[in-house]
Amino acid sequence: MTRDQKVLVFLAMLVAGLYSLTAIVGLKTVAIGPVIFAAGGLFVAVIKPVVDVVNELYGRRTAAFVVWGMASVRTCVYAGMFAIALLPTFKQPPGFRAVLMGGVLLFLASVSAELFASLAINLPVFTWLKAHTRLGFVLRSYISKVSLLIQAAIFATLYVLLNPHVPWGPFFLGQFVVVAVISLVLAPVAALVVRTVKR
Repeated sequence: MTRDQKVLVFLAMLVAGLYSLTAIVGLKTVAIGPVIFAAGGLFVAVIKPVVDVVNELYGRRTAAFVVWGMASVRTCVYAGMFAIALLPTFKQPPGFRAVLMGGVLLFLASVSAELFASLAINLPVFTWLKAHTRLGFVLRSYISKVSLLIQAAIFATLYVLLNPHVPWGPFFLGQFVVVAVISLVLAPVAALVVRTVKR
């Protein structure tokens, strides 16, 4: 296995692993001051610049393959968790099934939004900027993160439509802020990784 292949495998495993963690911790809501967000958003924020690194080093088609792979791995993890949760439980807490089904709706909304934002917005914008401008990696990463706003809007719309009786406005705003800030802060780190691998 060549060095480039090893780097690609590592990055793909990192993305899949981080995205799988969102299925495990995604239902935990974190409150830091006035900002409310899902714990899984912390991992999504790290995934964004890693996918940009894959796009920069290996091209859009490979990055898209990694995105589909991460969604597939997370789906398998969640399906396993869901199947285990349906097994008979000793002294199952009241309301457990309702919480479980709410997690399914959250999962469907988040995966749909992530796939659309990555495949239809983030990857094409990043690739177009690379081909038609002289902008560096960090600026391309920043500009392509407009997909975060689109993703947040899609995610919020889908989840509200699936679960209209819950006031989720502050949660979705906090989720967008956290993911956007962390992704933008990590972009220079991702650029350093790109330069190191290209040497």
